[in-house]
Amino acid sequence: MLETLRKRALVFIVGIPALIAVTIYGGVWFMLFTLLITVLGGLEALKFAHFSTSKSTSIIVVLSIILIVTSFQYCSADYLLILATITLIILFFEIFKNQPNPFENVSVSLFSIVWMGVLLGSLVLVRNIPTIGKYLTIVMFVSVWSCDTLAYIFGSAFGKKKILERVSPKKSWVGSIAGLLGSLIVVFIFKHFGLLEISYKDVIILGIIFGGFSQLGDFAESLFKRSADIKDSSNLLPGHGGVLDRFDSMAIAAPLTYLYWTIVHFM
Repeated sequence: MLETLRKRALVFIVGIPALIAVTIYGGVWFMLFTLLITVLGGLEALKFAHFSTSKSTSIIVVLSIILIVTSFQYCSADYLLILATITLIILFFEIFKNQPNPFENVSVSLFSIVWMGVLLGSLVLVRNIPTIGKYLTIVMFVSVWSCDTLAYIFGSAFGKKKILERVSPKKSWVGSIAGLLGSLIVVFIFKHFGLLEISYKDVIILGIIFGGFSQLGDFAESLFKRSADIKDSSNLLPGHGGVLDRFDSMAIAAPLTYLYWTIVHFM
């Protein structure tokens, strides 16, 4: 466990300052960061398929993710129309490329696009929330990753009763609860010291999103990895695995945060 924590710490030491910098600058810099992780995550997601996806499938997934994330940044587009267009293109392409597993190809392609392009790509939407977006994004990153770290530490040390052993054998109730409490404390600290101007109701709801619902993203990826019989989505990040291993929880936290803030504060 100590060796894993050491490797994770090294990634955090380099990654956290860089992430905070692009979040503060926002604009094209944060969009490019989001494009990087969503494109890499989309390519990793294709590995979960029980068959070898073609190069053309990878190209379509990458281009579709770029289109969606870019539209989040630069235009108030009809995203349903964009998804419908992407779906039609994938269907038409599949008809004519004459390769095995057509239904699986379409399903895997579309899910990878939605999972990374829409869900994780909504990081751009959170960052662009007027006035509070950059602070909310930073708190979300710190809170979700605090949840992940505390869940790992307390779960490894004290976790005997497992939550969903068939999905993720190592995740325990102790770890999950520690992660949730850690997220709530992080949001409260930011609120208490005036770094995030939100109500105490927002503290509780955001803490639950960051430390509770976000864990479902980790469970989802664990389910896919067990199905594909792989340990990590890649070995890109030492001690963390791949992009999906590091940002799977964010793919749940980001869209829920955007939906909550939009519904409660702008409607």
